Amino acid sequence: MENKFKIKPKKAFTFIELLIVVALIGIVSAMVLSSYRISRAQKEVEVAARGLAAVIREAQNSSLTGKRLTCAGSSVMPNSYKIRIYNETPMKISSFFASSDSACTNHDDNEYSVTKFKNVINNKDGLGCDVTTDCVVTFSVPFGNRGALGYTDANGNAKILLQSTSYTSAYYTVCVYISGNVEEKLGNVAC
Repeated sequence: MENKFKIKPKKAFTFIELLIVVALIGIVSAMVLSSYRISRAQKEVEVAARGLAAVIREAQNSSLTGKRLTCAGSSVMPNSYKIRIYNETPMKISSFFASSDSACTNHDDNEYSVTKFKNVINNKDGLGCDVTTDCVVTFSVPFGNRGALGYTDANGNAKILLQSTSYTSAYYTVCVYISGNVEEKLGNVAC
């Protein structure tokens, strides 16, 4: 008589196989999270560079169009429009104007806009701005002639180097050329 209760071998994963799969999942997820953190830091620096370039272009356009501003309650024609990039964390950009109008004699530098970028600094040590001063880009009225205080290269182009505070290899360069062009470039590159 044949035995009706034959034991069939069970098909399943061994404990070692399960450990290998869990380890592989852990390694892959660590790589994905690390990649995400790096791309997030690079995107923050890119956003700051594009924002800085927009503020610079706005000041340049205001100087070319002769935009009037209010100072001490009266409308004045500024002598120049300036952007100051402060050497502090988080990076702070201040837009202001200079005027010799009698209503503004006590307000030589009149701030009209402040922008802050979290997790981004103005890298003054990597051939960005001077170590002791803030970067200042100036556009004179009415022709929009550009002046710069901070770092300029041999051709007179101003270079502003932005760096992430969370991932120190993430750089963006904002170039303000003597011709007036404003350009953002990925990395720590020459203008």
